[in-house]
Amino acid sequence: MGAGAREAGALGNGDIHPASGGNTEGQRAMARNDPPEQRPALILLFGAPAVGKITVGQQLERLTSFRLFHLHQVIDLVLQYFPYSTDPASSYERLVVSYRTQLFEEAARSGLSIVTTSGWKFDLPSEEAAAQAYVRPFLENGGRVCFVELSAPLQVRVERNQTGNRRRHKRIDWATDDYLREDTARHRYDSGGVLPFDVPLLRLETESLSAEATAQRIIDHFGLPCVPEASAPSNEQPPTPCSPLAPVLPDTPEAQD
Repeated sequence: MGAGAREAGALGNGDIHPASGGNTEGQRAMARNDPPEQRPALILLFGAPAVGKITVGQQLERLTSFRLFHLHQVIDLVLQYFPYSTDPASSYERLVVSYRTQLFEEAARSGLSIVTTSGWKFDLPSEEAAAQAYVRPFLENGGRVCFVELSAPLQVRVERNQTGNRRRHKRIDWATDDYLREDTARHRYDSGGVLPFDVPLLRLETESLSAEATAQRIIDHFGLPCVPEASAPSNEQPPTPCSPLAPVLPDTPEAQD
């Protein structure tokens, strides 16, 4: 398994800049010189469909104090009323982006750290604009933003497409194996290691990594705060202690969604 890691520069470059002034909780935290773990943070997991974003997000939520807000929590609601569209002027796209943006604004203002997911299509300019809208509230409130790109071969994603966890947490009757193949041919999900704005980026190949091992690597790389004594099921060994100094877990295959 080849796991690559790349962190791109400091925050605040490009079109996104932390705002000055104001009296939000996040800005007050900066004024008090609070440590990073006490400021609102956004961990954005992105990658192609069925690469394992929600499953990794669930593990991050278990191991850290961050809350998981995955993309399908919004799109499954909107799809009940409006057809899917990649047109930024469509009702579907406007509702999905605006709802997510408002939630991120409230989370950042309130000091709530979030793990979220995105099927970022780099061939669509509107997706870059949406990502900027999600990032901006955290930077403006003195928070931290970390991007994680997950990848896996198409055949691995086709196999993961059928896992129970994936189908329990989203409506994906449309996500057939043929759809995944056609979607992969139609859109570009690989960033190439370069984002259109300057935020820390970690890239991980997940074919041979379990969801927990992937989450642990993310935690170690970014030094994320962890929940003391994160609980494990009674029939499993307790998880490896979660800290920036914890060793990287061995690569253990496990089905991800």
